[in-house]
Amino acid sequence: MDKIHKLLLVILIASVLTLNLMAEGIDNTDNNMNFSGIMNLGYGYGKGNFLNKENETKEIFTSNLQLNADYENDDFYFQSTLFGYAYTMPNNEKAHLMNYHDEYEKQDVFFRSLYGSYKINQNLSVGVGYLAFSNSTPSKYSNDYIQDGEGIYMLNDNTLAAAFAVYKEGNSRTIVGIGTIDETFIDTGMYIDDALRKGGAYTIFAINTYNYEKFTFTSEFLYNSLTYEKKDLSDVYQFGFATAWDDSDNSGWSFYNVLGASIYDNHNEDAKEAIFKNVLGPKAKYGDYIMAKHPDNFAIENKKYYGAAMLWGFRKDFEIGRQEFFTTAEWFHTFGDWSSGNQGNIYLCQDNQVFNVRDDSYYVTLGYIINDQATVRLAYTYSEYDEKGKIGAPSSTVDTEDYIGPQINKIEIMRIMFSYKF
Repeated sequence: MDKIHKLLLVILIASVLTLNLMAEGIDNTDNNMNFSGIMNLGYGYGKGNFLNKENETKEIFTSNLQLNADYENDDFYFQSTLFGYAYTMPNNEKAHLMNYHDEYEKQDVFFRSLYGSYKINQNLSVGVGYLAFSNSTPSKYSNDYIQDGEGIYMLNDNTLAAAFAVYKEGNSRTIVGIGTIDETFIDTGMYIDDALRKGGAYTIFAINTYNYEKFTFTSEFLYNSLTYEKKDLSDVYQFGFATAWDDSDNSGWSFYNVLGASIYDNHNEDAKEAIFKNVLGPKAKYGDYIMAKHPDNFAIENKKYYGAAMLWGFRKDFEIGRQEFFTTAEWFHTFGDWSSGNQGNIYLCQDNQVFNVRDDSYYVTLGYIINDQATVRLAYTYSEYDEKGKIGAPSSTVDTEDYIGPQINKIEIMRIMFSYKF
């Protein structure tokens, strides 16, 4: 299904839902239905340091709008998050991130989430639909406490078409399910490389969140069976544990950390030609020759790779002359052959935890809370890429100075963002 038909489908679904709700007399004043949203406007300036060519600078102007609809009636719950964005760059360029072969379209509309669930009893619910894993724990501390994704942001940043169950008891919430990143009937945005979404991939997930006084503990397990244009690629296991201590209402301080581990079981020989086609482009027919000349740049093999990562951060809310401000700082570090489902995107303006960081990334924000609806943030990101992912298995790396492609070893990004929620 092409973009035009997907856009028309999104508009049609949104229109039908709105008309049905209007016909039933449900609006924002009804306890069963809630509409909300957030608009973001931003400017970004980035500088990339290259070892094999001149450094590059880029500018980008972005805007996005997220519309949320939550409906609850007796034992049924429905949630929809419609997202649209647009951007412009000087000289009519298109945004092209390091983890994608393709450029981003200059505008798009898609669903970040769209699902329904049914309550079996007071503790157990089951559901089906599209679940958002982006903008998850602990993303809320670097903006105005807005967080709407499942799990841990460092481990996964995409949308899964899934069947799931949610179990709640006391201060504990557990969600388990199985889903896919494959291309589906609904457009769900560009979170994962298209070649990984051509058919056959699936994910099993289990996430628990437990609250105790000012502490929140989140644990997550992910098993991913990945294909590359329907060819067997790898099995990836990810484990993560996040802790947050939130005393923002009293002292204004919050501290948080995330620890993660990964196992990347590579078995991609059958996908070799597809990998050559997507990565080498017009040089794909010379793939075997190039691989023979630069064997340290390729990982077409059966082998397991082990890695880990950690994130440490804090937030401080404070006042100056009765005006509200906040500042945050994060340090992200990877060990060994770290692998995750966070490939980065241009939607949420936070890319310090993408899986290809080697070895450190730092993220600092200064925010001004204008009122309950509006916030301005200034953010700085510094990321290192001392190694580059090999062709065939991105978790396995080669020194950046030996990489046969663009040898970028660090990126600095400055952003200013205005957010308005309603």
